[in-house]
Amino acid sequence: VESLLGSAAGPPVSRGGGADGDGGDVGDAAPQGRPRPSRDGFPFMFGSRLNSMRDRPDLADGPVLTPRDLVRRQAKARGLDCVDFNYPQHFDGHWSAEEARDCLEGHGLVAGAVCLRYPPRFARGAMNHPDPEMRREAIEMTMAAADAARVLGCDEVVVWSAYDGYDYPFQVDYDEKWDQLVEAFRECCDAYPDVRWSLEYK
Repeated sequence: VESLLGSAAGPPVSRGGGADGDGGDVGDAAPQGRPRPSRDGFPFMFGSRLNSMRDRPDLADGPVLTPRDLVRRQAKARGLDCVDFNYPQHFDGHWSAEEARDCLEGHGLVAGAVCLRYPPRFARGAMNHPDPEMRREAIEMTMAAADAARVLGCDEVVVWSAYDGYDYPFQVDYDEKWDQLVEAFRECCDAYPDVRWSLEYK
């Protein structure tokens, strides 16, 4: 926020240029040097979850079945330059992270984040699953999402723990479940110190 609004140390600095807001590319100060489309010095980007491109298929000028179709559709929405992918849904059985990156570049888009959407087999929990093998699978899937984020050139993984937790008071051992989450996130953070790990409210 300080880089956009300024602080006591100096005047506001636009992400699109120097302290005088000279209107360079918005990507000049982006993490990991990832490119940003030019926004005429405007300090923010607008993006969308890729699944939003499935809405109103009657208005689309082509199919909206695959992630590639959805990227192509989003590229036609002027000013919507940033794409958030779901993992693994937008990758497994569709394309590799490298292919997704190349598709984004071909359409002048960038990746904003990779968002965990644990499959239904984790209905009893992901990082909190009572089966240690399932917990391990969830952690590995989470780290695979970080691998995809690195390839895509973004620096954020959003974890939505949709299936973790409990339904009724005293249903679980709270301390045990808390420790499982802490250990799982610690492992992910230690393995990917260059990635920002965000927790999506549920």
